[in-house]
Amino acid sequence: MDSGGQGGGYLAGKMIVVEGGVRDADEIIELGFPVFPRHVVPLSGKTRIKVVEINTEVVVDNVAVRPGDILLGDATGVVCVPYEHAAEVERKSREIHDRDHALMRNKGFEVT
Repeated sequence: MDSGGQGGGYLAGKMIVVEGGVRDADEIIELGFPVFPRHVVPLSGKTRIKVVEINTEVVVDNVAVRPGDILLGDATGVVCVPYEHAAEVERKSREIHDRDHALMRNKGFEVT
């Protein structure tokens, strides 16, 4: 997807990452659709948006994102997990999570 003069936009599952500007980002997020733009703009892209390619590799902030890759995002940013590494990343993430929670419990921290 091309956001017409605002950079490329890339739709992935239940969120959108835009290598450019987005209007009404707060309102879009309030609808339960996370959006991660490079910046916010006051202009609508309605007349400038066109489909360029579907289901193809794109580059966002110098990171290649391929069909099937997993994108995870929150207020601090977005990370791309290559599909072929997803199981290993999940396993290591669980190990780190469990170790961190065990350390906090042993130090008397409350874990919620």
